[in-house]
Amino acid sequence: MWNKSGRSYMAAEIVEDQYKLQLIRPNQTRWNSTYMAVERIIWIIQEKGEDAIRNVCEEFKVKMLSPAEIVFLTEYCTVIKPLVTALNILQSETNTHLGWLLPVVFQLEAKLSRLETTSKMCLPLIRAVQDGIEKRFGGMIKDPELIAAAILLPKFKTTWTERADIIEAGLVYVRQHLDQMAEATVEQVGQHSSDEEDFFSSMKSRRSQDLEASVESQRSRLAIVVENNCPV
Repeated sequence: MWNKSGRSYMAAEIVEDQYKLQLIRPNQTRWNSTYMAVERIIWIIQEKGEDAIRNVCEEFKVKMLSPAEIVFLTEYCTVIKPLVTALNILQSETNTHLGWLLPVVFQLEAKLSRLETTSKMCLPLIRAVQDGIEKRFGGMIKDPELIAAAILLPKFKTTWTERADIIEAGLVYVRQHLDQMAEATVEQVGQHSSDEEDFFSSMKSRRSQDLEASVESQRSRLAIVVENNCPV
């Protein structure tokens, strides 16, 4: 069907008359083209019935999909859809930050785990995708910088994983960097000394107190974000 509708103007007209849209053809330039092509056929079957596909198959003189093939293709779309959605999110040119990576990976893993219990034909495909995720992202899952980036995004905070060890690693990373920032700022303030600076020492003292208060405020704010799950 894909080949005939793409190579013949008359065949394309038959498809258009039957479905009021065209079939999507798999190609080598788009990684998700096979999924999109299969999804279009399954959508036609679900919305217009199997007879709609059968009629076009008869016009094209090609074999109609068997019931088992339709079940398999339907399950294939169900399994691949979370992967396609995840990759579309991560490759988006807008609204995607470093903090999106781990929440997307964790959610994808969770969805695939749930599909394992219901899959009848695509279990090997699910396992292959899970192995690919582990191979590509396994070393990043415990990266404290990536964890912290996810925690500090108001969209995700600490809700994207139930693993307490992962969340704690991210919080430790944030606390350590807050302390380092505070120490670096205090050192910078104390680098210059002169009679003139001594003359204004009381002002500098107040400035240091303000700095410490600001750092402490940041720590408190982080604690509120984590404990109460509110935006930064």
